[in-house]
Parts: sequence; C-alpha cells; structure tokens
Amino acid sequence: MIFGSDGPWLHPSIELYKIRVLGLSPRDEQLVLGGNILRLIRNVRFPVRNVAPSEVETRVPLAVAPM
Repeated sequence: MIFGSDGPWLHPSIELYKIRVLGLSPRDEQLVLGGNILRLIRNVRFPVRNVAPSEVETRVPLAVAPM
C-alpha cells in the first residue's frame, strides 16, 4: 500500500490523519507513508540532461523519517 492524497483539493494533514488512526505499527506506517514507493522506484533511472554523471545523486533512502 502507498500513501496518496487528494491534493490540492484537501489539506494533506487530513489524509495523514486517516493513515494515523488506522493504528498501524510504526514500521508499517513508515512503509505506507513513503517506504513502499521508494522501494518500487529504487532502480528507476530518468535521463538527466546537461549534468555530468558524477554530479547526479542516484541513491534513494531506504526509509522515510518519521513525522
């Protein structure tokens, strides 16, 4: 499962509240709020123009900092 909001129509705090009241473990909440999507896109590479390869940051964090 991944988190998404109905923004810009609803304030993101309303959508975050809906996730928080589910009572998920801290680890599961962290995965829903960013960890899962980061794992899905970890190996996706996008073409970057006018930037030397050595200047492009390709690492993706494995976890999202808790809010």
